[in-house]
Amino acid sequence: MKAHVLNWRTLLAALACVAGLSGCQNLPPAPEHKYYRLLALPASPAQQAVHLPGELAVRPLRAEGLYSERAIIFSDEQQRQLQQYHYHHWLYPPGQLVQEHLAAWLRQAGIAPSVRLQEHGGEALYAISGRIVRFEKTTVAGQAKASVALDLRLEKKGKLLWQQTYTAGKAVSDATMNGFSAAMEVALNQIYGEFLADLGRLRLD
Repeated sequence: MKAHVLNWRTLLAALACVAGLSGCQNLPPAPEHKYYRLLALPASPAQQAVHLPGELAVRPLRAEGLYSERAIIFSDEQQRQLQQYHYHHWLYPPGQLVQEHLAAWLRQAGIAPSVRLQEHGGEALYAISGRIVRFEKTTVAGQAKASVALDLRLEKKGKLLWQQTYTAGKAVSDATMNGFSAAMEVALNQIYGEFLADLGRLRLD
């Protein structure tokens, strides 16, 4: 009698395991993490007219709070609440991402004989540094756009030559994250152009 009861218990336990495995197999796959980088757009001929008579170092931009993390940020219609996407990330934190993107753009613009990346505190004749003020996807009246604000500064041997906060926004052409990253490239390109135009009015030698 005890063996009979034990067999039934064993059978029920086996059926429960099979049912559990079947349920797990029917669950949808976990969302895939996706990572995005920025491609440098070409500078215009007018922007290429600015030349520094010496090596230029581009340092990482400072970033605080959510802007220091890799997850892509989006804001609500009122632009008060910031949130992070769970599965969409920048390839690097925005401070490093913009550093490398800006350096590549400046090389294309031919701003200096040499443009290199540099960590904070290194020696350089000219150095660009700054801070991420805004770097996110915003939605207003149903229209999504890339919104960015950068505080950029140029130093010569540690002496401040120029500093200003630049803002730009570019509407997203489609609802994909690829469309958003492309819009961010255009917005950054606008800021870089304005920054370079301001430098062109300075005495840099």
